[in-house]
Amino acid sequence: MGNRMTDTLPFPRTVCSDALTEVLHAGAQRLRAEAVQIEAEQWIAARADQVDGQGRRQVVCNGY
Repeated sequence: MGNRMTDTLPFPRTVCSDALTEVLHAGAQRLRAEAVQIEAEQWIAARADQVDGQGRRQVVCNGY
């Protein structure tokens, strides 16, 4: 387990220097988070019919 095949590289973070860029960046982050949340809800809803022998759903959202 000591031999690693890949290295982790830091993700470059650009420094925002003006208010408009900060607002756009925050808005983009919010839109991405909402899109992921909606996609997860749709994925779970599409599998609502998958139940075990006792009728309990097998695909559920466990946490946020």
